[in-house]
Amino acid sequence: MASGGLWRHRTERYDPLVPAPLPALSIDTTLLKPGLRVAVGLSGGADSVALLRILGERSRELGLVLHAAHLHHGLRGAEADADLDFCRELAHGLGLALHEASVDTAAAALADAGMGKAGETIEEAARRLRYGWFRELMASRVVDAVATAHTLDDQAETVLARFLRGAWTEGLSGIYPVVQFPEGPILRPLLSASRTQIEAYLQALGQAWREDSSNRNLTFTRNRIRHELLPLLEEWNPRLRVHLSQMAKLARDEEAWWAAELARLDAQIILPGRPVRGGADAPRATASRSKWRGWQSCLPRCSGGSCASPRGDWGRRRTSNRQSWCASWRWRGGRGKNANSPRVCGASEPIANCS
Repeated sequence: MASGGLWRHRTERYDPLVPAPLPALSIDTTLLKPGLRVAVGLSGGADSVALLRILGERSRELGLVLHAAHLHHGLRGAEADADLDFCRELAHGLGLALHEASVDTAAAALADAGMGKAGETIEEAARRLRYGWFRELMASRVVDAVATAHTLDDQAETVLARFLRGAWTEGLSGIYPVVQFPEGPILRPLLSASRTQIEAYLQALGQAWREDSSNRNLTFTRNRIRHELLPLLEEWNPRLRVHLSQMAKLARDEEAWWAAELARLDAQIILPGRPVRGGADAPRATASRSKWRGWQSCLPRCSGGSCASPRGDWGRRRTSNRQSWCASWRWRGGRGKNANSPRVCGASEPIANCS
């Protein structure tokens, strides 16, 4: 007992001399390949500062060539200028190259009838300009990829916002871990980390960050979800953010499975050429319709607004006239491996479609 008490006493006495371990901050290192030249999209906020700091600490271990990238959106006046100064100082202190540019977001959001361009919200225009600049950076071959600091909280807010708009699996897929553009990928290594974990990590480092005053403006839908709706719903379920993030993974998995399955089956279902009503091609058209009806028989039956689950009902349809078709649609498991498949965006695809 005496020795135990003495040990506790000594532990308390000498604790201040022992560096406390940093709080855990989860990052997805599977997205980061050795030799990758990656620029962190650095706004100066807590999320992007934490991503820059943790990748800076682990860059040698992971084999990364780290850069920082800051876009001045031409909004918030002196506050945005101070954000830029902060980012310059932080990058310089870490010995990192900082790529910077400025845009006029308010002007870019305006409609242009001559160009056939519809008006945008400030948020939409800022996002389009930001990702456009990221793509320019990658196209210049200065960096191979850009990492953004989207978090578990961002994922929850995105999924909830799309649910409120009536989205289904494509929309509920939320923020993808990787978005693949022709110029290179946008990576999101922090999607498993919460904002609380990020702030605890920075506080343990003694690292300051910037606060964007527009994040408190409740005229923006996302801010109302963040500050009003999510806290209210969390009174019913304190783990709601985690569950919404899990829903996004399941939705991405569902989308990936459907895409792969339809690509496999479309050659059997859809015949080349134009549709006909009769003549020499009629037997082929009839065969195609027959195949389509056979495939339809494997779709879930709906009644009273309720549809059977594909994982169960399809696999149980073993009647003689459907067996061969339905067997190929049975649930076989292992779909989780597709949840992190990249979102592929074409060169001209609107950035709003690429989460």
